[in-house]
Amino acid sequence: MHPTWAALAIGLLIPYATAFYPYAEPGSEPPSHRRGIISVPKGDIVNLRIPIHRVVSPRANQYNIISAAEPSTKNSIGIDQDGTDFSYMAKFQFGSSPDVYHLLVDSGASNTWVMSAACTNQACNSHNTYGPQKSSSLTVTTGGFEIKYGTGTVSGVLVSDTAKFAGFSVPLTFGLAEEVSKEFFSYPMDGILGLGRADTSSDPGTINAPTVMDVLATQKLIPAKMYGVTLWRAVDGGTNDGVLNFGAPDRSRYSGDLTYASAITNRHGFWEVAVDDIAVDGKTAGLTGRSVILDTGTSFILLPEPDAVKFHSLISGSSQNGENFLIPCSSRQIVQLQIDGKNFGISPKDYVGRPSGANDGKCFSYIIGRQTFDEGQWLVGDVFFKNVYALFDFDGKRVGLGTKGPSSSSSLPPSSATTLSPTASLATSSPTAASMITLSDSISPPLSARATWQASTTASTLPAPLLPGSAHVSGAEFDPSSNPEDASPTASEGGASGAGIQRNQNGQWAMFLALVIAVVVR
Repeated sequence: MHPTWAALAIGLLIPYATAFYPYAEPGSEPPSHRRGIISVPKGDIVNLRIPIHRVVSPRANQYNIISAAEPSTKNSIGIDQDGTDFSYMAKFQFGSSPDVYHLLVDSGASNTWVMSAACTNQACNSHNTYGPQKSSSLTVTTGGFEIKYGTGTVSGVLVSDTAKFAGFSVPLTFGLAEEVSKEFFSYPMDGILGLGRADTSSDPGTINAPTVMDVLATQKLIPAKMYGVTLWRAVDGGTNDGVLNFGAPDRSRYSGDLTYASAITNRHGFWEVAVDDIAVDGKTAGLTGRSVILDTGTSFILLPEPDAVKFHSLISGSSQNGENFLIPCSSRQIVQLQIDGKNFGISPKDYVGRPSGANDGKCFSYIIGRQTFDEGQWLVGDVFFKNVYALFDFDGKRVGLGTKGPSSSSSLPPSSATTLSPTASLATSSPTAASMITLSDSISPPLSARATWQASTTASTLPAPLLPGSAHVSGAEFDPSSNPEDASPTASEGGASGAGIQRNQNGQWAMFLALVIAVVVR
């Protein structure tokens, strides 16, 4: 699970690799894998009043999941999450099985699969699994599949059954994963919901069948072939109002009009659009000629290192540590992605990460200096999506972005989407899934800019480069000796309020994931 840095570097540069960035503390149990609690970083207090949903079945999903409220709009399903703001899922049911399956909401790929009851791997033993013994209506089709991620694989057979979600009940052919690599043991998803554009690569191993969106459109169950995503930020507290809606824009989720950007044609099904620039408090970095791959299965934002250096030069008090960047924990500057002439703000709650452990008031940036694909492509994940409503329009070949409206939780004012100037310029249950690559840079969820950190302790030692903390690409880990420091802002400076849930002090906090699902290596 801990490949050499050389191997990792080579793997990361393989074109069209599905990236998956897990984080774990060696020898410890994933926080989401223990029933009945939500773990947060050692010594940290995050205030949450939220329901915890557990799936119960003979071999049940054993992870803590925060359920979303049932949407009031038609053709919609709540987006659950793991309580860390890192993985987002939708609930599905299949055939005659009463079980609920949490599938990762993944705009970065089009393959949908679920763990099989025939799977005997460690990962499958802690998740809800599916098979003929669960559903009498399941049929096995010809052919199989194998999907290779950065540091993990899944393979199995193709099956057909009825998929139930968001009030729909439709026939669907999808993957039943009989072999699942150990990396998936650390994550709450029982499979992946592929919402990417059509993969026209014809590479072997793909799931060559109509996607969920294809089926909904072909059967004329939705007005248009499109879906929208609203993600809830757990540290804001309150009710999880995350939603995945199908068929039309959900106007209750954004203010004003959507800004549409044309999708760039590519053979691997990316939702990729041109980006004008990136800015901080209206000051641009001068990074033109780039594009962004919009991926709900990715937790962070990853830029090629030269671009990340230019970007961080706009943040006061920033410094570089390999692929990581340190920024003041107290930073309140607004980051803006400029797309089609509009600025879309990114809150400090999302880009300011965990304290560095050096007791210097510095935190890690969740905008990382790593080239995942071409040098002009940025991989943009949930750090961005938590601030916007995003509409993915297949027929229009475009992505619409809007500022979150009053019915959606957001830390940014409606004016955060502004005109670029020269100077400033599903069923009601939901599951999760992810793709893979691990890093080892002890990183914790972006709590620093919005929750009270109570530090016990000693400065941590940063190992080799990578993401904030201590990392291995393929299962990044927390250094057991690493503890957050207490220089971060308190809840009164923008944090949530409510009952506190405090992390255990014995170093048991295990892993936080940063999912990065981009393209599949086949």
